[in-house]
Amino acid sequence: MDEDTKLYGILQTVHLPATMLAFAGTFALVRTTFFRLSGPVKDLLDLLQLALILAAIIGIALAVIDYLFDFASSRRRHGSAMRSTIADSGAMSRRSASPICACGPGTSGR
Repeated sequence: MDEDTKLYGILQTVHLPATMLAFAGTFALVRTTFFRLSGPVKDLLDLLQLALILAAIIGIALAVIDYLFDFASSRRRHGSAMRSTIADSGAMSRRSASPICACGPGTSGR
């Protein structure tokens, strides 16, 4: 797997959390620039904004960790499958090198 494919995989996994983070940042910017809220509405929006930012950051971290685990396990599965294929091909070549009896089933080959 080349570096571009790895980077594409990581970017693909963090797409949704990064979008959430961008939305939270835009929401904060628009709210502080255009709207002057006070009281319970401001407190509620502050809490919502903080929850959205934390969820996005945690989502990015979990997506990267999940991708890294998937990448590590796929390399491990691919490596063990390759070793299994090599072992099977070695067994097949040993079988093909052994003499084959041209007799039918149930006969002793005499």
